[in-house]
Amino acid sequence: MASSTWSVTLQKAAITTNKKNRLKALRLDISHLDAVSQIEQTPHQGLSHDVYMKTVKCLLFLPLLCLFVAAPSHANDLTLFGGTQNPGSLTLRSVSGAIVAARPRTFGTFGIRFSHGRVVGSETTFAYSPNFVSSQHSAIIINSNLMVQAPLPVVRPYATAGLGTFYVRGSGLQAVTGAKFAVNYGGGAKVKLAGPLGAQLDARGYTIFSMNAQTLHVLEVSVGLVFSF
Repeated sequence: MASSTWSVTLQKAAITTNKKNRLKALRLDISHLDAVSQIEQTPHQGLSHDVYMKTVKCLLFLPLLCLFVAAPSHANDLTLFGGTQNPGSLTLRSVSGAIVAARPRTFGTFGIRFSHGRVVGSETTFAYSPNFVSSQHSAIIINSNLMVQAPLPVVRPYATAGLGTFYVRGSGLQAVTGAKFAVNYGGGAKVKLAGPLGAQLDARGYTIFSMNAQTLHVLEVSVGLVFSF
């Protein structure tokens, strides 16, 4: 009788222990599922968040790094240039008082330009046209411009615009000589050749005011030798 009672007690204890073990295992499974669910819902927290932010920063910094590497190392350049100026028609009055509807011929010009800035910068031009409007006149040209150029390593296209003055000297035509206010606008490209040397192709238009109470439009095309420093 005692042996039977002890056997029943052992069976009950085994059943109780088995239930406890199953309950404990179920609790562990539920905890594991909760942890997995939290990780899936917050993939950018903890270490994953740090890795995510570092990746985003690298992706944002990479284009800036490429732009910096591609940008030319020199921010200043000096250009010696020569070209032609093609003026529009102009009505002039001669010394005798006669009205002349003139179409000035294309004339030459040469000068020097100083530029500063890798992307946005300035440009200053000093030029001389020995036969401005007519063979009896010449002009000294001074411009100050804003320039925007692409910071590329070999070919740098650019756009430019600014203000300036034409100092016209000569004889034979009234209301042409003197200081004439002008605006200019245009663009071109600078090409790196070897070391600090390069070439420039430039085209720009001039609008010159107070030319015998008229406005004279001039198209200038030039090529130049660039020294970067």
